[in-house]
Amino acid sequence: MLKLRLAHGDESEYFYNLRNDPDSVKGSGGGVEFFDHQSWWHNTSDLLIVAMVDKDRVGTLRVATNGVVSIVVAPEHRGKGLSTKMLKALVPFAKQFGHKKLQAYVKVDNARSVKAFERAKWKKEPEWFFEKKL
Repeated sequence: MLKLRLAHGDESEYFYNLRNDPDSVKGSGGGVEFFDHQSWWHNTSDLLIVAMVDKDRVGTLRVATNGVVSIVVAPEHRGKGLSTKMLKALVPFAKQFGHKKLQAYVKVDNARSVKAFERAKWKKEPEWFFEKKL
C-alpha cells in the first residue's frame, strides 16, 4: 500500500538523483546542478514528500507554496501505476497542510505524466507557454 510522508532533512540527494534522472529531465525540460539543488533544499518552504510502498521509497512529490506540484517516480518503480496513486494520495495529504488548490505544468509530449494526471481525475486546464529561442 502506498503512503506519503514528509521528506527527512537527509533525503536531499534522493530528490536530486530522481530530479536528474535522464527520463525525468526529458519529461520536465531540464536538470539542476547539485549546488543549486542544495541551496534550494535548505531554503525552500515547499512541501517535500516521499512516497513509500512498504519500506521502499518509490518516488517524490513537491508542492510549491503556490500549489504547483512536481512528481517523480523512481526508475525502478516506473510502469506500475504509482504516479496515479501518488497523485490521488497527495490530495488529502496537501489539504492537511492548508493547500486549497493544486496545479501541475505537464509538457504536452510527456504522455506518461498526462495519462497519470488524467487517471488521478485532475482537471485539464488550458495553459499558455511562451518561448523565445536565442
